[in-house]
Amino acid sequence: MTGYTAAQTFGIGTSSTFSGLIEPEVSVSNLNLEGVKLNARLAGGVSGPVELGFGVNYSNSFGPLGNLTFSGQADLLTDGRFHTRASAQGVIGPIAGSVEARVFNSSIGLFQAETAFGQQTLRFNEQLGLELDVTARYRLDRTTIIDGDLDLIYLSEDGFGGEISASYNLIKMLERDDGAILAKIYGSPGLGSGYGAAGFAYNVNRSDWPDIQGEIWLGAGTKGIWPGLKLKLNERLDDSKTTLGLDAYLEPYLIDDSYLKALTYIDQALDYGNLHLALGLSTEAEQLIGLINVMYSFELPN
Repeated sequence: MTGYTAAQTFGIGTSSTFSGLIEPEVSVSNLNLEGVKLNARLAGGVSGPVELGFGVNYSNSFGPLGNLTFSGQADLLTDGRFHTRASAQGVIGPIAGSVEARVFNSSIGLFQAETAFGQQTLRFNEQLGLELDVTARYRLDRTTIIDGDLDLIYLSEDGFGGEISASYNLIKMLERDDGAILAKIYGSPGLGSGYGAAGFAYNVNRSDWPDIQGEIWLGAGTKGIWPGLKLKLNERLDDSKTTLGLDAYLEPYLIDDSYLKALTYIDQALDYGNLHLALGLSTEAEQLIGLINVMYSFELPN
């Protein structure tokens, strides 16, 4: 998907599902107000209710704690559905970490459709939910890093659930390429179903190759024993104005998430602005759903 930019940006575009749902949108990003970055989004109103989104980001140095970043996001529909989050991330000594809290009554994919097609996003029935996600990264030495993640979930009708995941990262395992040993355990809210999985990741970091991240998994749980695959590819063409990307996931053992997802996208830099086109495919309730997203954006003067 599109890369992060600190520039003030205005965007206009539309997304559509293969079933005919159309959602035009306008957005502004990274508006600078005395060191605070503000985001806003207005979407929908054609095939469904109007969607409003507001975000804030702030970074500062706090003495021995180093640089800390705080962010918040609130998305809501005029029919009462919403998803909010607040997070903080930084480095304390040898440990880099983040904490994120979410309150919602709808899954994030309802508001950030392209994000939902391009990465793991849990889906729940429309009920009030609370979520706390804590991550930590510890560098053992120059070539070894341990990552850990604890994600706790509570749904008002189903109860508690969560996921624990970890990775043992091997930096420059083969020349400039990185590897990682992966593991995760998930229990759905109410703990009526779940799975465990282990895997291996390999990242190609060579100047004459596209950026490639591949993962192979073996998972076992409520849905049985299944292999899994993940692939991420990003390539900037020689003209430096075109970027191509692909995110693909196949994990049949997953619970509360699509077991098949694929998102392909292209970013084209223009004389005035940037054009983004994305096509997505995902499973939902044993059906295939699709997404088309087109967005034109340009930088605003500071």
